[in-house]
Amino acid sequence: MADVYELLERALDYYLEDRVRKAERVLDRIETLDPGNGEAKYLRGTIAFGQGDFDTALEFLDAAVAADSSVARFHGTRATLLGIAGRMEDARESFWAAIRLKPDQAEYWLGLTAALDRLGETEAALDACRCAVALEPESSQAHGSLGTLLLTLGHYDEALESATAAIEADDTDADLYNLLSGIHASREEYDLAEASALHSLELDPEQVDSMRILASVLRHTGRDDEAADYERRIEALSATDE
Repeated sequence: MADVYELLERALDYYLEDRVRKAERVLDRIETLDPGNGEAKYLRGTIAFGQGDFDTALEFLDAAVAADSSVARFHGTRATLLGIAGRMEDARESFWAAIRLKPDQAEYWLGLTAALDRLGETEAALDACRCAVALEPESSQAHGSLGTLLLTLGHYDEALESATAAIEADDTDADLYNLLSGIHASREEYDLAEASALHSLELDPEQVDSMRILASVLRHTGRDDEAADYERRIEALSATDE
């Protein structure tokens, strides 16, 4: 008879092959043999997460952490689910739990950054994001998050450095050019802001934030008719979303 470890490997293989029902049947066997197995509960939570059943996923992640609080992955995924549920204070604490166990994981620092930012703790979010950048200096996501926070705090020169580094890491992300455009607009570099916003729209023609920046820049530079065109496009897209 297969032991619990072998059954876990089998369940994970089925899950990775997208044979979820088979994975769940194996997990049922594990539940009979070892009802307190944290890895099995984590995998059930992961399956529920992938199916969009966030409440059930969180129940399993809570159980996984209760079964074994020494696994950073359990805390990190639980923190993500707590964030989705809007429980940002709990998410913050869960990301900290993951970081205490695995301080070298940039993804946990980025998750903490987002939680702190949503809680309005922008300076603390900035510190957490700097840790993520230090751990993954080639990460466009980390540099982009840092640039966004710096822009929010009015540190435009540093924000520009971060946005530039993010684009160097990934020049296909419309959001990063939107960030760059916003920074240039804040620095009153309207030609550069316009160019960045237009490039963002080349990558994503429905990038509403870039249209807003363009409309503002065009108003500043006296091109009201062009600004009005973008404002109409924004209204049309907003109506479609509704």
